[in-house]
Amino acid sequence: MATFHSPSKNAIVGPLSEIMEHEDDAVYASMDHDELLKLFFANKLEGKNFLNPIKKLKNSG
Repeated sequence: MATFHSPSKNAIVGPLSEIMEHEDDAVYASMDHDELLKLFFANKLEGKNFLNPIKKLKNSG
């Protein structure tokens, strides 16, 4: 029997603030799980890492 578990579509996923000294230390953006899934399935990997589209730009705040 297979089972699958995932957070609610509205759950915010992202870096744990408890383990970062400063909020600006985050390399990846936080977003709701539904948005993350849409990015995952819409992204054509073509040899690239899936995490690249969700990396925060240092100047984007």
